[in-house]
Amino acid sequence: MRLSLTTKLLGGIVATIVVLAAIATFFAIRGFSAQHEALFAADFEKAVENRAEQESNLFRDIRNAHLAADVNLERKAAALDPEQAAALFDRYFPLQADGTRRSLDILFEGGRVETIGEVYGVGAFFANGAALTTEDKVAIWAAFEVVAESGQALFGQFSNFIFATPNNGLMIFGPTRSDRLAYYRKEAPADFSFSHLEMSQMMLPENNPQGATRCTELTTLLSDSNGVELMTGCYTPVRVDGRHLGSWGVTVKVSGLFRRAVTADTADATNMIITADGRLIAHPELADATQTDAEKLAALSGEIEAAAISARIRESGARSGIIRNLQSDQIIAYSAMEGPDWYYVVTRPRSTLTAAAFRTVRPLLFIWAASGLAAIMVLIVLSRRLVLNPVKRLAARYGDTVDGAGEVEHSAARAVEEREDEIGQLARALRRREVRVSDTLATLEQRVAERTSEIQKANAAKSEFLAHMSHEIRTPMNGVLGMAGALEQTSLDGRQKQIVSVINQSGRALMAVIDDILDLSKVEAGKLTLERTVFQLGDLLDSVADLNRERAEQKGLALSVSLSDSADGDYLGDPTRLRQILNNLVSNALKFTEQGEIAISADRTGEGADTTLHFSVRDTGVGIKPDARDTLFTAFSQADASTTRKYGGTGLGLAICKQLCERMGGSISVDSAPGEGAEFRFHVMMEPRCETGREQRNMTREGAMSSSDRPLRVLAADDHPVNRMVIEALMEAAGVELTMAENGVAAVEAWENGEFDIVLMDIQMPEMDGIDATREIRRKEAERGHGRTPIIALTANAMTHQVSEYLEAGMDDHVAKPVSAAALSDAMQRALENGSGGEDEVRASA
Repeated sequence: MRLSLTTKLLGGIVATIVVLAAIATFFAIRGFSAQHEALFAADFEKAVENRAEQESNLFRDIRNAHLAADVNLERKAAALDPEQAAALFDRYFPLQADGTRRSLDILFEGGRVETIGEVYGVGAFFANGAALTTEDKVAIWAAFEVVAESGQALFGQFSNFIFATPNNGLMIFGPTRSDRLAYYRKEAPADFSFSHLEMSQMMLPENNPQGATRCTELTTLLSDSNGVELMTGCYTPVRVDGRHLGSWGVTVKVSGLFRRAVTADTADATNMIITADGRLIAHPELADATQTDAEKLAALSGEIEAAAISARIRESGARSGIIRNLQSDQIIAYSAMEGPDWYYVVTRPRSTLTAAAFRTVRPLLFIWAASGLAAIMVLIVLSRRLVLNPVKRLAARYGDTVDGAGEVEHSAARAVEEREDEIGQLARALRRREVRVSDTLATLEQRVAERTSEIQKANAAKSEFLAHMSHEIRTPMNGVLGMAGALEQTSLDGRQKQIVSVINQSGRALMAVIDDILDLSKVEAGKLTLERTVFQLGDLLDSVADLNRERAEQKGLALSVSLSDSADGDYLGDPTRLRQILNNLVSNALKFTEQGEIAISADRTGEGADTTLHFSVRDTGVGIKPDARDTLFTAFSQADASTTRKYGGTGLGLAICKQLCERMGGSISVDSAPGEGAEFRFHVMMEPRCETGREQRNMTREGAMSSSDRPLRVLAADDHPVNRMVIEALMEAAGVELTMAENGVAAVEAWENGEFDIVLMDIQMPEMDGIDATREIRRKEAERGHGRTPIIALTANAMTHQVSEYLEAGMDDHVAKPVSAAALSDAMQRALENGSGGEDEVRASA
């Protein structure tokens, strides 16, 4: 009778366990307790080493942050113009009547600062401010830029970032401090001094020749007379060209970061941190402390014998180890922490190592453990011989073969196939399956390769076709719409005006279809990218209303804009795509509304990164049937077939709106009933920036447009004669002083020989294209110290990756052909605003 594989294994295991269990009862354990304690102590020491390594990460991060600040300081100090840096220092750290220098409120409250950008959360105090030299001012200004940038970059890790000078100068990034740094900015007396404190003394070259990062003993904030916020300060000296400028620093609260350090992994352990000279830094009884208590510190230090522990550690000379004989009932493990001269120490009762209950049952446990181990060993031997080795041969045969071992593996597998048990049956089944799988894979791989090649070619052809067709269609359409727009400005009779109007409307409708198809194609291909620029929401809503107001007035419709006070302000996002959504919705509302009104509104919820903008476009039009809403946001879908015939349209606009909303972290919906109008609501995630009111924005715009009473001087480059005629017509209507160039070379020469407010640059031109011409102008500006001339791209290339290339080359804006007077006017006005300071400068000086 043939036994199965399972029977063989189980029989061997049972027999082995019975025999070995009887033999194992004659053996006893000697010295088990001592061995167990030694093993536990080794594990205990290793665990403390790992914990010390983990807690040292904080100080590595501090050291790395300070070293990075050193590199940044040297780079900035070398790049700064001394006179400009000194002037900026005097401006933002003005000399006070008491002889000190203190930071302006804008540096803490938030604003834009030259050479660095947006700054917030910074406060500073410099004693004897009148004695600072230009060299001092340049160094401190460079340090200020580092503090502002490093503080913001490390804000999630450290709540503050400090620069301290050896002569009582202090600069802090601390936006979340409850005192708002008011002590240093406003309250500190003129004779305020901290040069005698440990934080200053230990950074001096004579006290710290290695330039090491060191941490102070537990102390309180300099500005806190009540003695709260128990903490330590970690500082690294700053030395540039051998000169000691001061130190970088951060503070670490005992009640904050140290709470984790003293949290024990087991209930019977006590975790603490002591210094090499025996001072207590962290202890569980201090984990929630907010009040400095010298007596409590002294009592705890004596109770845990901190001085004796540190003395034993110094005697050992080891970075980690075990101390056993300080207290009879305690075992102490320690490990040095990287950074400050501190040790991570954990104590546990010695009794936990050898519990009485374990001693009682250990002989029996040993007998059964030994018996089980023996049974496992037998099981392993039998399994290897009967199961594992044959399976390995099959795995080697039917897996990957290397080093020419294929024949050996095939031979071993054939031996397994000759077995009569389950393993043999499996081997034969695998061989048959291998043949079928090999045939199938060969066919499948060939089909996948052919299909992949076809798809790649189709995608490449599609992308190339879209780019070429966009350019080729936009170029002639620029001539059609441009000249039609120019013709519309001339003296025409009623019939002629009607004809020109039809040309304009038809051309714009055709371009809208082309743009929708290109946008939908980019969305489906996953190539639609979103910009991240600062824009003003009120201006954006006004531009949408202005663009559609003439059409609304032609139909006798009221068009209103409502912006809540909470939503008004600046945001970081993609204004072009947001404007596209609103324009699509307002255009739809105009299309389906014959009387009444169209209302645009915007509101805001949330703060910071959770800010959400809510928009609504409501009309009093024909409304939408309930059964049509499910497909309303699907491409090429309309409410019904009659809608398409009556009102026209491709059905792409709402599909694109839905995709754009989802890309910006939001969604879109509609609420409507037949004959009662419709309200489209959508929301997007936008990060708020410094808010700017409507009145201030209007003043800025008026200042940009009225900076001179002379006409604008515009240089336009385009090789196509029809395009030049369009530009001339548009510029003539705008009343500007225009100079034309037929290619990039001529444009650069004209720029060199004249003074222009704006350059309009075509891209595809002979001799030198618009990109190279822009780079050449930017190069010459840098060489001559010439102010930056705004350059606007006028091109039929309007795909996202093409526009990105133009901006990277140095252009400031982009207007797609066919060029509309409104789009060109908006772009030129943006150029003028930026050239005159724009909103960024208004915010910086607020």
